[in-house]
Amino acid sequence: MKNSRYSNVIMTIFTLITFVFITQVVGESSVKKVTTNNFPNDNYQHNFKNLTFNNLKARSLNPKIQKLVINAKFEKVTPLATPLTSTQTTNLQGGEDIASATPIPSLPFSDTGHTTGYVDNYDESCTSFTGNAPDVVYSYSPTIDEYVDISLCGSNYYTHLWVYENDSTNVVACNRFDVSCGLPRSKLTQVPMYPGNIYYIVIDGENGASGDYQIDVSGTPIPHLTDSSTVHPSLADAGNGNLMLGYEDRRADTTLIWSGSNDDGVTFPMSGSFSFNGNPIYPSIKYWGNDTVFYGTLVGPAGESNGARTYLLEIMNPTDIASWVLSYWDWSSYGWHDLKMAAIATDNGLASWQWGFISMVHSSTYPQPNDPALVDAPHICYPTTADGQATISWFSGVNGCATTDACIDKITHKGYSVYDWYDPDSLTWELLIRQDFTDNWNLDPNGWILMPGGAKEHSQYPVVAANNGNVVILTEYWNENVGNDRDIICWYTSDSDLSNLAISTVAATTNNERYPQVSYVSGTTFRCTYVSGDTLFTSLSYDAGANWSPPQIVSLVPDDKVVNEYRTSTLTEKGSKAIWEYRTSGNPDTSIFLHFTNLTTITDSDNDGIADSIDNCPYVYNPYQEDANNDGIGDSCCCVGLRGNADNDPNDIFNANDIIYLINWSFKNFQNFPLSCPKEADVDGSGTINASDILYMINYAFGEPQGPALKPCQ
Repeated sequence: MKNSRYSNVIMTIFTLITFVFITQVVGESSVKKVTTNNFPNDNYQHNFKNLTFNNLKARSLNPKIQKLVINAKFEKVTPLATPLTSTQTTNLQGGEDIASATPIPSLPFSDTGHTTGYVDNYDESCTSFTGNAPDVVYSYSPTIDEYVDISLCGSNYYTHLWVYENDSTNVVACNRFDVSCGLPRSKLTQVPMYPGNIYYIVIDGENGASGDYQIDVSGTPIPHLTDSSTVHPSLADAGNGNLMLGYEDRRADTTLIWSGSNDDGVTFPMSGSFSFNGNPIYPSIKYWGNDTVFYGTLVGPAGESNGARTYLLEIMNPTDIASWVLSYWDWSSYGWHDLKMAAIATDNGLASWQWGFISMVHSSTYPQPNDPALVDAPHICYPTTADGQATISWFSGVNGCATTDACIDKITHKGYSVYDWYDPDSLTWELLIRQDFTDNWNLDPNGWILMPGGAKEHSQYPVVAANNGNVVILTEYWNENVGNDRDIICWYTSDSDLSNLAISTVAATTNNERYPQVSYVSGTTFRCTYVSGDTLFTSLSYDAGANWSPPQIVSLVPDDKVVNEYRTSTLTEKGSKAIWEYRTSGNPDTSIFLHFTNLTTITDSDNDGIADSIDNCPYVYNPYQEDANNDGIGDSCCCVGLRGNADNDPNDIFNANDIIYLINWSFKNFQNFPLSCPKEADVDGSGTINASDILYMINYAFGEPQGPALKPCQ
């Protein structure tokens, strides 16, 4: 324990990287949004096996700190951007049948009309419910390969919707109701359409229903790149439509592309790249806060300062390319070289300049007494001052890490960096965890190395998520003593105590499960994804890692063959979206493309990290769930808008019931008529609840003329 040391270097040489605008895209051709149903795969589940861990081993690392300080320099660039195009909204009304179908001239397209009085020409059993209703038809002849979305969500009756290709004998897509519409309305997404065909869109109804409809049709090009690859995606989601995406584009030399969206990925209107002397790899991007602010990092090429630099990408607005700035700290003069891996963690709960930290696998010849050189050692880099100073920090004595991931618990402000470290003595990949106090970097970090069992029981490719003391770490696991079958296991604790981690099984079958990702969702719910074969799966834990739900398939798109490699996929904040690499089945070239999809399973209306179902104030941001009187109603929800809701009506309505309620309370009937929110009963705003408030209510409700208005809560 005493032989391990930990060191820091603070420096801040911020140097501008010239920004080169690459392209302006509507629906970036290298990434496509898809829709999945996330149903369990029965054949997959039947191959489960049991894992037992009886010999969990943990040892701590003891740190020692050293520092250097250098002033920072900042610069900024203003690249170009191109605006988007318009939407077609002409009212045309659908045709009676295929022969008289109303043509859709181009996409996007919107129209309104009705089916009342039309003939029931078509009925398809794919909806599983009786139609027997009037229908109208639109036709569309694509000029390029497209994924087409068709929505009837704005209609005023129970709709059915399907698409024929060329004639009424070939149904290519069909829907009765889509839950994303809210009401029982129809919607189809990602319907592939190809040039040389005519697609007939039929608007029908349920059980004879007819009425007014609204149809919205949009399309995105199906990517068909030749012998090219878009790999190692990183996607961040602000939860309000703003997304930021980074990926490697290998059409020629590797270019790292950044793309921004403000419409939840329907389009990525801003895309660009920074110029490097060499090929940057492994982007990492996370949402920080303030609705539009993201931070990212990457692994720079050896041609830039011998691979010594730590990069920070700052995005103030994903669709304002002038707000994108890439800067770096150059550690080369202190002996650093050959950065191997990097991941960023963000937190907006501290000062505005404290964006978070970056975990790294890095090497150095920095002179330390009695220390060997650092080779692929675990590092972090974090901001030190508002003017750009930063600290590089590491554990010595643990050379030989391969990958890393990082997160910050935004309640406790503890930061977690995880690494897979190859122990040369036991010849085993082990889990190395570092815990920092991001609200006080002067405190020494905690460090632990863990093994699930004995020698050659390996843990690799770790990822981490944490909230409110719950720490969830996923790794690949395999026991070389009995074979090489890979499974996914979870290391977890509920009190931030890394010395007391438990282990659970996420996925263990006779197939290989590989390359996990994990994200905190809300409460004690966490989501993960992993790859098995050429399929991406997801699973949920509702108890902070102790148990995991049966797997569900994410990559349901026909012909998607998920690429089986490290960082092939990413989960966004709150597990809201997944993005993955895929190849097309039967494609003769080696191209790799990207798909992403929504994984929304839990509603969090106020975006405070607590699911509505357990939030004591579901529509007001209150992540700490303060409830002074323990009545189950959060203090933040106590009195919203105007006062007067003395009886705590969930609809927040003032009426005669509130007057009667307060009268009963005034006669000391506290047990049967408790005041859950005293401020609601203090209608005159005097700070005291008495007969004056009852008279105030009566005068307001029944007075002639009406008495003074109810006082506002604030």
